[in-house]
Amino acid sequence: MEQLEDEPLRSYLNRFKSALLDLRDIPGAPPIAEPVLVQALGNGLRYESGFWEDIRIRPSPTLKDAFLRAENYIASSKTSRSYGSTPKILGSG
Repeated sequence: MEQLEDEPLRSYLNRFKSALLDLRDIPGAPPIAEPVLVQALGNGLRYESGFWEDIRIRPSPTLKDAFLRAENYIASSKTSRSYGSTPKILGSG
């Protein structure tokens, strides 16, 4: 799954989460290792995304951490747009 051109990060995260639920609903499907899911999330991000750069520099140890960092990035991006500055990741270091 890939983030679509001009697709907001939040929309991509929602589609990713929905796909995860669909995968877990398949009878007899083996569980997918969390590191594989974290990598899949990162691999689907658009290269232009500041979050893509952040997750490449400091990979998330868990999917929960990746989602939290993404939400922080979204919140930071909204704040920085209103002040005209570059977004920074909150609580990721």
